[in-house]
Amino acid sequence: MDSIKNIFSSRGDELRNKMDAAGLTSSEAAEAEAQLDTGRLVIVAKK
Repeated sequence: MDSIKNIFSSRGDELRNKMDAAGLTSSEAAEAEAQLDTGRLVIVAKK
């Protein structure tokens, strides 16, 4: 079970890093991750 947990937490870290690189703040990234957890699609666009 720990190895499965590590897979998901490392994916979460990777996702947050990618959102940070896209210019999202920590709170925006947390909200986007929460939306993804519910099965929604999140699109990040820059001007």
